[in-house]
Amino acid sequence: MTTMRREELDAVLCGLVDPTASALVHEAALMAWGLDNNVSPYAIDVLVPPRSFDALAAAHGAQTGEHMGNRYVAFDGLAVPVRAWRSVGDDVRYEPRRLVFCEKFGRRCLRPEVVLEALPSSPDFRFLYEQRAALAEVLYFDDMTDEQLMEFRSYVRGI
Repeated sequence: MTTMRREELDAVLCGLVDPTASALVHEAALMAWGLDNNVSPYAIDVLVPPRSFDALAAAHGAQTGEHMGNRYVAFDGLAVPVRAWRSVGDDVRYEPRRLVFCEKFGRRCLRPEVVLEALPSSPDFRFLYEQRAALAEVLYFDDMTDEQLMEFRSYVRGI
């Protein structure tokens, strides 16, 4: 298993997204917590405030798009594609109460329980079932019996 290091992430995002005004989401958040088992990420997804989103959308070389009702700005031609999102999941926006700081990457991430809910809104979700199951297991391990945990794993992987 290979995962992106902080220096590689900084190099990919350098000059595109302000680290103090963005948060890692989708696979990038899973990667920051050590739950991504892909050789390389499909994309680096970051959640940004509306004002930052508008500035990125106006930037040269950016392409806007929408997936499941959530708008994003895509930057292709990089080592790893970067997508800056205005919202993810069920209209989850950049709000401090939904974010936690990840020491390993020196960046904010969407709270794990919110990532679990929002992950199906990722364009790469079909490749992230196992990671979603691992996140669910980490979050709810102490609250379930072994039987409940096995049933929950099967449910999460099956969605």
